[in-house]
Amino acid sequence: MKASRMVQAGMEISIRFGPFERSFKVIEPVQNRLPAKRVAEFCIDITPTEVIEKMKAHAAARAAWRQPGLGRPTKKERRDLDDYTDFDDW
Repeated sequence: MKASRMVQAGMEISIRFGPFERSFKVIEPVQNRLPAKRVAEFCIDITPTEVIEKMKAHAAARAAWRQPGLGRPTKKERRDLDDYTDFDDW
């Protein structure tokens, strides 16, 4: 779906989060911008549980790779981390 399309009640929207894709079903479209806390009032997360589990495993693998407090990874470390956590093969 293009960003310029109008959202209607009942539509399913897919959003890419890194190597994963989350799906949402629109309950009711809103006319004005609202706080992020209110998103749950207007859409339902219909992402399959296996995708959510893969996302959790991906987050755990990234957290295990680098110890907290070491600062931002260098470019080489980030590339190594991306290679280590490549989930296209799952």
